[in-house]
Order: sequence, then C-alpha cells, then structure tokens
Amino acid sequence: MESALPPERPSTDGSGDPGQAGGADDTIERIDLVLRAVEQALVRLDEGTYGQCHRCASPIDDERLTIDPTIQECASCALGGEISPVEPSLTE
Repeated sequence: MESALPPERPSTDGSGDPGQAGGADDTIERIDLVLRAVEQALVRLDEGTYGQCHRCASPIDDERLTIDPTIQECASCALGGEISPVEPSLTE
C-alpha cells in the first residue's frame, strides 16, 4: 500500500549537508519524525490495524500503546522473538 505521507524534508541549516543539521533544524527533524509516526498510526486506525503488530499480527499490549501510541510492534517482535508469518522460514 502506498503511503499518503509527505516526503522527508532535507535539512535547512545552510550547510548543504543534510546530515549536519544543528539546533533548531534538529528539533524540526524530530518533530517531523513524530508527526510522520502519528500520521502512520492514524492510517492504521483507519485501516483497522491499529494496535496490531505489523510483523506477526498479534495484538500490541495496551500498556505499550499507552506509553507510545505510535508503536508498531508487540513486545516479542520488538525484542526479536518472532518471525513474521509472511516471511519464509529459514529452515525450509
């Protein structure tokens, strides 16, 4: 599915190097990341997949969602404990 989110903005610190942002530009970039995460969470809400792990499709604990409403993985997947059911097994 195509994302309806805007493309990332390059740094505007005047250095010409997007990796060398500083001060206010760092703050703007962090705000952009948070905004993008919130927009993605709203898309999942509209699709009916909010609160569902994007890797294994298990429900994400309410406590995790309360701490970070933009979280996309259950605790097990976040710790690397699960393999997505759509990925082929390494043993096959």
